[in-house]
Amino acid sequence: MKKILVILISSLVLFSCVSQADYDALADEKDIAQKELEGLKVELDRVKIELEEFKMSPSVLMNEVKEGLEKSDFTSVKNRINILVEKHPDATETREAKAILANLEEEEDWQKIISSESLYDFKEYANKYPQGKYFWAANKKISEIKILNEKKDYEEAINSNSSSKMKAFLANYPNHPQSYNIQKKIIQTEVREIKGDSRTGKLPQSQQLGNGYSANSTVTIRNDTGCTLTVRYSGSDVKSVTISSKGSATIYLKSGSYDIASTACDLNYAGSEQLQGQYSSSYYIVTSRF
Repeated sequence: MKKILVILISSLVLFSCVSQADYDALADEKDIAQKELEGLKVELDRVKIELEEFKMSPSVLMNEVKEGLEKSDFTSVKNRINILVEKHPDATETREAKAILANLEEEEDWQKIISSESLYDFKEYANKYPQGKYFWAANKKISEIKILNEKKDYEEAINSNSSSKMKAFLANYPNHPQSYNIQKKIIQTEVREIKGDSRTGKLPQSQQLGNGYSANSTVTIRNDTGCTLTVRYSGSDVKSVTISSKGSATIYLKSGSYDIASTACDLNYAGSEQLQGQYSSSYYIVTSRF
């Protein structure tokens, strides 16, 4: 028992080596540290609030509006402007932002079409914003696209070997510098098309008036059909003539070989002739009944 008691007393001495005063001092220091930590947390919260307020200040928001415009990030721009109006309705930056917002729709529309090659897009912009910021740029682009389209359409029409496509081209571009040559090519193409059509009838030969050779030929044509008559010549020269019903006309051609195609009453006729003087022709349509 004595041994156990000695051991217990020794243990008490070991665990009681810190004085009460020291213990109280440590406790006070702990309380002070806890209060300082709480104070730091309060200060941190205050700094966070100030930082958020700074982020939402008029100058910062306005800078973000301008950055958004430079990047064409219009969603961000609208968001920043709305915050400006809500938080700082009387700020100078807000008045500036409202002016930007008024022009933002135009800016968005322009950015959507700036890389376009569609004539419709730029015409639509110019019509919508006749006093717009990019009105003259839009008109310049319209002119450029028209030139490119005309060139493309011309090449397609000429290479098509289709009289209808060439006629459509001239209808769209009546003042094209090659209009005269295109008209001649239309005549040549129509003659070829009519001659190649299995439904085309045979054209009677013109009647030569007198004998002898001449460098130029004249053909007097009388239209005895009940419809408007069109006669086309393709060969040493390229010409066509349109004559009203019961009318007549004289066409002047260089002498030479010709393919000829005529149309009247939605019926086509074709043939070939060697012209070398003065001729006359009378066109009429006979309907046979069986």
